[in-house]
Amino acid sequence: MGSNAVRLVVARAVGEGARFLQREASYRVPLRLGDDVFTSGRLPPTKIDQLVTVFHAFRHLVGFFRPHKLRACATSALREAENGTEAAERVWSETGIRVEIVSGAEEARTIFANHLESGLSPDKDYLYIDVGGGSTELTLLSAGRVERSDSFRIGGVRLLGGQVQEAEWARMRRWIEALPPRARPTEAIGTGGNISKIYDLAVGTPGATLGRRRVREVVQALEPLSVEDRMRTYGLKPDRADVIVPAGRVYYQVMKWADVKTMVVPKLGVADGVLSQLFEQAYGHWPPATMGQGIPPED
Repeated sequence: MGSNAVRLVVARAVGEGARFLQREASYRVPLRLGDDVFTSGRLPPTKIDQLVTVFHAFRHLVGFFRPHKLRACATSALREAENGTEAAERVWSETGIRVEIVSGAEEARTIFANHLESGLSPDKDYLYIDVGGGSTELTLLSAGRVERSDSFRIGGVRLLGGQVQEAEWARMRRWIEALPPRARPTEAIGTGGNISKIYDLAVGTPGATLGRRRVREVVQALEPLSVEDRMRTYGLKPDRADVIVPAGRVYYQVMKWADVKTMVVPKLGVADGVLSQLFEQAYGHWPPATMGQGIPPED
């Protein structure tokens, strides 16, 4: 349950012995919980009603697939909403699906359950960047291990509503500038639906890196267009077409402050991390690493 959309993802453990995860189905509803939360601090009753309706539909789908393990996670919108716990409890009471409201640190740990480090060069230090609708998670990876990590209240939906404070930008810049000289990142890792789409528009070749200048060029090409023109010209969905520009600016700004010129875009995110955690709970070991082969983010 993100600030922009709510998703249900189903995956199957395939194989005997050396099992691996294979995506079975994915459903996405552009509920945009962050619109109200980042403006008023609360979810209005109508939005909670819509959320419960979505989970009733998900409950029927869960009943069809009958998964061995199930986990429902909510990120920045619900954790910042004054009535976020109330909304989660109503989902539980009416649908039987227990929603876990995760912290920014837990969100970052869930993403790293994808074992991104297994596909990285041991000789490089990386800056991991995940820009969501309501928050941005930054993590320094050194020698394949997490060196430090933090979450910032800067995200695409929040920026659209003008709800990002200058002090938060300053805090992010200080965090980047304070990275230890012995572990200065030479490349970035970007995840999230917006950077995945920017990658497709800018590169389009699987496995290629994305240059910082190309991120800026894509954002500059999209910025003067109306939401309708972005949809028509680039095939973007409505709730992606408006948020992709502010989110793209965040990726570019972080790369610029960190003096990083290239980015790897593995197309892995929170949903993939949750599936990896459930797989480990069921079978006692992590699924094989799938760097760059995760669940394709929806447009």
